[in-house]
Amino acid sequence: KQGVIEFALGDRDGKFFESLLNLTERDDLFEEKSYGEKKLNVKSLFFASGATSVSALQTYFTCPYKYCLQYGLYVRKKDDGEVTPIDVGLLLHKIIENYVKGNMPDDVEAFVKKEIPLAVEKFEKYSYSSESEKILKRLMKEAVKLCTVAREQIRAGEFVPIGSEVSFGKDDSTLKTIQYPSGVQLMGEIDRIDQYGDFARVIDYKTGSVEFSYSDLYYGKKIQLMIYMRILINNGYRPAGFF
Repeated sequence: KQGVIEFALGDRDGKFFESLLNLTERDDLFEEKSYGEKKLNVKSLFFASGATSVSALQTYFTCPYKYCLQYGLYVRKKDDGEVTPIDVGLLLHKIIENYVKGNMPDDVEAFVKKEIPLAVEKFEKYSYSSESEKILKRLMKEAVKLCTVAREQIRAGEFVPIGSEVSFGKDDSTLKTIQYPSGVQLMGEIDRIDQYGDFARVIDYKTGSVEFSYSDLYYGKKIQLMIYMRILINNGYRPAGFF
C-alpha cells in the first residue's frame, strides 16, 4: 500500500502519470481513418483541445465504453427537470465555497439562510421541482453542518485556506499543470488548498462518505486527489495530505 502512494507521488520522471494517457502514445491510434467526408483519429476525437481532465481519466479506467460515449460521442442523459444528487452536491459545494471565502462567520445558520436563495437562483431545477420546498429544508440542515465542520477543522489547526476553485491547465490558471510528452496536458480545479509554511493539503468537498482505496488508486478509478496533490508538488509545495 505504501508503495502505491510513493509510486504515485514520488515518481518525478512522470512514468506513472504518463501511463494514464498511454492511449496518446500509440502510433496506430494517431493514424487517420475516413468516416464519410471526415478524417478522424483518437487524438482528434478525445483530445481535440490538447487537454483532458482527471474525471475523464477516471471514467476511462472505470469503463472505457462509457468514456467513449461521454467524451467521444457526447452522449448525455436527457434532463427531466428532477433534482438529482449531483444537483444537491453542486449547490452545497457553492455554499461552502462562499462560506470559506467569506472568512467563515460564526453565525453559520444566518449565513446559510442568506446564501441558499442566492444559490437557488443559479439552479433553475429547484424552482420547478414539486419537491423543492422539502429539498431546500434538508439542504439547509446539510449546509449548516457542512460549513460548521469545515470551520472547526480549519480553526483546530495551523493550516490556512489560500484558495478555492484553484484551476490548473487553463489560460488563466495560476498553478502549473502536468504536460505529457504526447502534448496532452491535464486541466481541472481544486476545491480548496490549505497551507502551512511550505506544506499544502488538498480539500475536495464531497457529500456522504468516501473511502480511500489503494485498489481504486492502482487501477486508476479514483486518482483525483492524488493527481491534485501531484500538481501542488510540481508547484513547489510539500504534501501534507488530501481529504
